[in-house]
Amino acid sequence: MAFDLLNTSKIEGGLRRVWRNAGSLTDGASGTYAGSADPGDICIDTTNKMIYVNTNTAASPTWSQVVTGGVAFSGDLTITGDITLTGDIALGTEDVSVAQGHMVYLDGQNGSEYLTSDAVGYATLNATTGIRLALGGTAEVSLVANNLSPTTSDGCALGSGTLMWSDLFIASAGVLNFNNSDVTITHSSNTLTLAGGNLAVAAGQFVSGAPVKELITAKTADTPALLVAESGVIDAQTDDIYLYLPTYVGNTGLIYHIKTTASFSAGVSVWSYSASELIDGANSKTSGAQYDALRVIAHSQGWHILDKIGTWS
Repeated sequence: MAFDLLNTSKIEGGLRRVWRNAGSLTDGASGTYAGSADPGDICIDTTNKMIYVNTNTAASPTWSQVVTGGVAFSGDLTITGDITLTGDIALGTEDVSVAQGHMVYLDGQNGSEYLTSDAVGYATLNATTGIRLALGGTAEVSLVANNLSPTTSDGCALGSGTLMWSDLFIASAGVLNFNNSDVTITHSSNTLTLAGGNLAVAAGQFVSGAPVKELITAKTADTPALLVAESGVIDAQTDDIYLYLPTYVGNTGLIYHIKTTASFSAGVSVWSYSASELIDGANSKTSGAQYDALRVIAHSQGWHILDKIGTWS
């Protein structure tokens, strides 16, 4: 058999040589490279892409397979330098261990996408643009600069009915933004501000504390219909104007406190939404003096007067 010696350079751990053979290796006194390959020498099967080591004598070598396909090792492999893979690597029951401060690159050596442990007890997954978490091949969560979000709108819940987060911490001036600013809740010092919509609360009562401020809306001209969002105090700052209540339908429990603050001439007239809707049996009520007040509530059958100051006719 002609010798096919790749090199006789020193392999770490001692003087070892590397041989190659086009095909499967045979053992024994008449086997592959018998009488030539010393114990510990390596032979590469270039046809089947396997690596063997001679675990017997030079006179009667035994070729024990250690690598198949160039990346599947039957034992431990310790690498003190860099390794670049151009194919696949498959792990069975073994582990991959990387020293702290070193990286597992995902986009080529010294790239920007890597996994590392840069401090005791910490693991870091780094990327240039973003990191995605996927299930079943479908991206679920995306992390980009200053933003952690689902990859599709309304596509991922935060917790579930049985697996709930304990607390939510939001920084000063933080915003809860519903449906791209349709409704927002914004924090400022000691205040939460609702904007863009209404807050609907089921019937009940305050068991701790109570609201102490009401919205005050000034009116200086005829108003075709008060807004639901203007529920609270209506300050009629001009006399001889008409204020129309919204329909009671769908607005049960809605309350307005109407106060006339302008000098009296003809009075402020409060009208129902339509001729078929009444305020305690009448279509309208008109104040009789400056500083008169009228408090009304929407009921399932119309508008009712809760209390009043002055004469409303």
